[in-house]
Amino acid sequence: MNKKVTATELKRNTAKILNEVIYTTKPIDIYKYGEVVASIIPAIGLVTYSETKKEKLFRLRDKYAGSMPNFPDVTKDRVNKDLDKLYQKT
Repeated sequence: MNKKVTATELKRNTAKILNEVIYTTKPIDIYKYGEVVASIIPAIGLVTYSETKKEKLFRLRDKYAGSMPNFPDVTKDRVNKDLDKLYQKT
C-alpha cells in the first residue's frame, strides 16, 4: 500500500516528499477531498542513468591516469585517495 499524502501536505513539504520518494523508492499517493488525484513514483526503471558520478570519475581516472608512457603511474593512487576522501564526506 502506498503512503497517503494530502494536497496541502504536498504543497507545504514538496522537497521532503520528493526526497522520500527518491530515497525509499516507494510511490506516494496524493489525495484531495478524500480521493486519489495523483501518484508520485520514483524514476528508477523509467529513466536509466548510464553511470553515477562516482562511476564516471573512476572511468575518467582509469582513462587518463598514467597515460604518459615515461611518467610513473602514481597519479592513479593519488586520485584514488582524493576520491575516497571526497566520498567519505558525503
